[in-house]
Amino acid sequence: MITQNNMGDEDFNFDGTLKFLKAKWPIIVLGLILIFGFYLRSYHADYPVIGYHNMKEAHTLGEAWFMYEDGDYFVNRLFYNINLDNPEGEHVDNFPLLSWIIVLGWKLFGVKLIVARTVMILFSIGVILFTYLIIKQLFKKEDFALLSAFFVSICPLLIFFGRNVQYDIPALFFMMVSIYFFLKWIEKDNYKNFILFSLFFTIGGLTKQPALILLIPIISIFPFKKLNFKSKEFKKHYWKQYLYGLGGIIITFLFIKYSNYFNNLHSFHLGIKPFASETLSTLLTSNFWKIIYTYAITDNFTKLGFILALVGFVLIILKIKKWNFRFLSFWFFSYLIYAAFAPPQMTGHSYYQIPYAPIIMISVAYALLFIFNSIFSFIKEKNVKTAIVFIAIIILLIPWFQHLKLSTTRQFDTQFFGLDVAGEYINQHSLPDEVIFESGHQDRGLGWHAKRRLIEFGTVEDLKKGEEELNVKWVFVYQWGFSQILGNQEFKDHIYNSYSLVQIGFINNGPQIQPYYYLFQKGGSFNESQINSMIQNKIPQTKNYDLTNGNVIFNYINLK
Repeated sequence: MITQNNMGDEDFNFDGTLKFLKAKWPIIVLGLILIFGFYLRSYHADYPVIGYHNMKEAHTLGEAWFMYEDGDYFVNRLFYNINLDNPEGEHVDNFPLLSWIIVLGWKLFGVKLIVARTVMILFSIGVILFTYLIIKQLFKKEDFALLSAFFVSICPLLIFFGRNVQYDIPALFFMMVSIYFFLKWIEKDNYKNFILFSLFFTIGGLTKQPALILLIPIISIFPFKKLNFKSKEFKKHYWKQYLYGLGGIIITFLFIKYSNYFNNLHSFHLGIKPFASETLSTLLTSNFWKIIYTYAITDNFTKLGFILALVGFVLIILKIKKWNFRFLSFWFFSYLIYAAFAPPQMTGHSYYQIPYAPIIMISVAYALLFIFNSIFSFIKEKNVKTAIVFIAIIILLIPWFQHLKLSTTRQFDTQFFGLDVAGEYINQHSLPDEVIFESGHQDRGLGWHAKRRLIEFGTVEDLKKGEEELNVKWVFVYQWGFSQILGNQEFKDHIYNSYSLVQIGFINNGPQIQPYYYLFQKGGSFNESQINSMIQNKIPQTKNYDLTNGNVIFNYINLK
């Protein structure tokens, strides 16, 4: 409120401001958390597709790109993983809602990488918001809800993959929304809440099937007494609500069956075998859990964060008889079932722990609140105690924040230099139907920058067949391909006799150069003994890559 004194000056009503802040402080703090979370995820939002798991970004971006180009919005196509039987890389693995949103963004703002990454960041911010709403709904405690949201906002796994263009974060977002409406339904079992729960759960499961694991904690607190078919309440309105849920389950099941059928028809294999004998046997090995633990303490949560989460989990499970603690407990326990679905994927990709990132950070928040609320139990004023506890937690965890930063920067600094340089060269010197023989692994970001399809071959005979049937015109050999491709004498002879070297990428390592890749084009030949004479009179062009502790100067020479 503003009042006016006798001198005509305006005085600020301090008491009114304090009352406003006291009443609205949770919303203000939550807003600051969301803004901070957006800031952390906006780093490298317009950076080339050359980073950690650029293969997955190339996968998702490729699906959106082909929809944008072809106007076919119901079939996914890839830049890579094409083969002689499936030259377009047609497949169905995720319901393409994310691709549709990205395509819409491109139609409005142009085909820019930052548009796709901004979509991801907004989904990621939504995960932070619904972490707050879920904990608030479960426990009716602002401090627990806000601290959980804060830790989710600074979780390394959710920062890096919160802007990486892939389906995991959107799937988690939809599942978090569905959990929130399910909790609202438990509190007030009307049609609206159950329909929204069923709708978002279905969308989440279709977006990425592993997200369906969050059905387990939901089942753990489901009010089964409302399934009494003979009760008047069930006959009156519950059966209609459950019908929507059943419809969602049927749609998801049919989509999974359709995707398996479509992929088998188009020779596209996902490699996921739920509860197969080989996956279950892997689950029983110490090496599997060692890898899972390594991901958890390095890239995803840090060692201290994981230890605090275990402390929180023990404290939570001690209260498992209470429905809200049971929900959190079964979220943890469900990992045993989750792990049985695809051990090879879980040991190869840190982001398979994304469905468990919120519960890890929620457990950290609970452990710290339990400890510090116990220490400061003598303070009776609730808001004062909350403020002191928050400040104490932040001060104590300053060392942890350094570890969180290291985990995050390690992911951002994992880069495969030159993929964009080579890709842009190919894009400018090729026709859209020309195909690239690639060296695999994490070189797939090349596809996004080239806007051309990539393929791998196991034999020279397949390469020759690809040249005839798929119009393979390029060979891209990244560092690991020096041994895998050029170390194979048959591949080496055919490439050197049928292709010419058109670009080389390297980094100066003192007086020596460290080659990163060779790019070959169909036609002509190449003699590696002449490479020094080929490049000695060429002035290298450079590209600066941004690391968190400085820049890396990447050199490349165009020979044609």
